[in-house]
Amino acid sequence: MGDDGPSDAELDAWLTRLNSMNLAVDHFAECRRATEVVEALRRTRARLKILDGNLAADRLDGAEAIAEFRGEPIHRTRYLLRSGLIPHGREGDRIVASKRVLWADWKRRTDPTSPGNEGLDGDSVPISNVIANEGA
Repeated sequence: MGDDGPSDAELDAWLTRLNSMNLAVDHFAECRRATEVVEALRRTRARLKILDGNLAADRLDGAEAIAEFRGEPIHRTRYLLRSGLIPHGREGDRIVASKRVLWADWKRRTDPTSPGNEGLDGDSVPISNVIANEGA
């Protein structure tokens, strides 16, 4: 007796099952990627302590609050504010800042792929700017 292998109907059935399994695997991978993206967004929101649509949660009122958010001494924060190195605004005589803006500014200053950020020193200011300012 010669065995010619599986019949066409059996091959079709196996292909159908294989396609179903591939679709299930693809769906699982997409769900996993979506879950990872959602978790990353939740971690970012928690880190910034910003609630959706809540301006008060994004606001930092005063140099003390800005220093606490940045995790640095108040005298350094005041110096950076006076020097214009921290994005901020004023409401009357109060200094105010946005957590989102401070976070974005920090990311921009510390990203080595940003234009002008080649060779950053410890203060996240391009070394070329420091050298240029020394001669002035």
